[in-house]
Amino acid sequence: MAPRAADHVAGEGRGRQGVAEEGPRVDNRDRADTGSPSPGRGTEGRGSGRGRPAQPPLREPEEPSDRDTGAVARQAALPLPGQEVRAVGSSIISEGLVLIAAVIAATSMAMAVISNLNQLQELQTSVVRDLRDRAMTNLAVVAVLYEPSGPELRVYLKNVGTRALTPSDIQGMTVMLVSSSWSGALRYSADGSPGTWSVSGSLKTVLRGDTFLIRLHLPTSLGRGEHVLRLVLPNGSVFEDVFSL
Repeated sequence: MAPRAADHVAGEGRGRQGVAEEGPRVDNRDRADTGSPSPGRGTEGRGSGRGRPAQPPLREPEEPSDRDTGAVARQAALPLPGQEVRAVGSSIISEGLVLIAAVIAATSMAMAVISNLNQLQELQTSVVRDLRDRAMTNLAVVAVLYEPSGPELRVYLKNVGTRALTPSDIQGMTVMLVSSSWSGALRYSADGSPGTWSVSGSLKTVLRGDTFLIRLHLPTSLGRGEHVLRLVLPNGSVFEDVFSL
């Protein structure tokens, strides 16, 4: 009986030694998850199929090729149906606004041209009227008498034009005298003060062919020699006469 007990003890010792040599067991499934082979029985576990199948390594995403990028860009560039309608509507509105602005500008230019033409026509009409009025107005100096006591000049004028002279035409007339003794312009005045001229009698319209008398009230006496008498009407008509004393 003693030898069997010794063998039993020796067998237990060898069993403990075998456990110590094997070390801690590792689950083959954990080894399969990590992808690394397990020592000892781990290799047998993969061979027997009891562990998880090995997963393929992760692959990095591939960059899209130029062909794919161009296709995506063309697809993104295509307008949607609603966007195309809005684009067409905006284009029509823009063209309409441009057309309206062009019409307004052309109308303004036409109005400016018409206004200038009207002004030019009015100016032309006024010039023609003035020229016609001057052509119809004419005065003739019939006689000039000198009164040293005044001193005063009496001038007889005759309307030889084709139109009548109104009182405003006569009052607006400027009388100028040019001589070696005195030269100057005389304005109309009914009181007869020196340096003025007046109408003898009542001031009235002078018809064609009528003669009227004006008096020049001189500020100084005139000497002998030639003197120039100049009459300027409001419409620009000028009449001149030379007389001697």
